[in-house]
Amino acid sequence: MLGGMDAFHALAHSMATISTGGFSTHGRSFMDVTNPWMDLAAIIFMIAGALPFLLYVKLLKGNIVPLLRDAQVRLFFIHYCHCYADPEHSPDVRRF
Repeated sequence: MLGGMDAFHALAHSMATISTGGFSTHGRSFMDVTNPWMDLAAIIFMIAGALPFLLYVKLLKGNIVPLLRDAQVRLFFIHYCHCYADPEHSPDVRRF
């Protein structure tokens, strides 16, 4: 078992975090995940999937400047940090 999931669900969740932004093989998506490390891994890969792929190519070539200067990336992280810091303005799906 990988983090409390069988091999099928671990593989399905690993692919779903990149391609669908966190949808799951379960009806309640990630609300059934009880391991906080799995939540963190999903968040990291969802963020990685949300950023432009071309900037990763430039980053792999050793050029981090385009990633830091890209308006889309900066706005994404500003919005993410705002929602994380102010839970009153971010959706809380776990309460449903």
